[in-house]
Amino acid sequence: MIPVGDTLDGRGSYLATIVLLIANVAFFVAGLYAVGFWTFLVSLLAIWLFGAALEKTVGPIGTGAIYVIALVLASLVAGLVDDSSGSFLFFPAGAALGLGLTVIALTPRAKIATLIPIPFAMGLYEVPAAVILVLLTLIALLLGGA
Repeated sequence: MIPVGDTLDGRGSYLATIVLLIANVAFFVAGLYAVGFWTFLVSLLAIWLFGAALEKTVGPIGTGAIYVIALVLASLVAGLVDDSSGSFLFFPAGAALGLGLTVIALTPRAKIATLIPIPFAMGLYEVPAAVILVLLTLIALLLGGA
């Protein structure tokens, strides 16, 4: 199952999504990511899928604001969970989860176009965004997340 993009109607710029992707790559290169490489890649996929959907709903400024709020909340929670980090642990992977939760809260019936590579039955199928978010979270945790 390979998520490709959202199925929400509407056009708009992907400016905030692209800026968030570039910022997360910069965070990773600078060593600020508190998780491993595979969780970083899952976070980028989540930002691409859910950031684009959110940007169609609330616009680029709203998307950026929601990401910053989710980043602060995720970092505070990660800091509380990890005793060695103090009260704050920079955790952008949690902010990607926050984008997904916001998309599901604002558009509960949102779907993600997903390529399912089954021989002789390959095609794009619409999978509920909540299912994709749960799968991405499980993958991130299994591949060395928090």
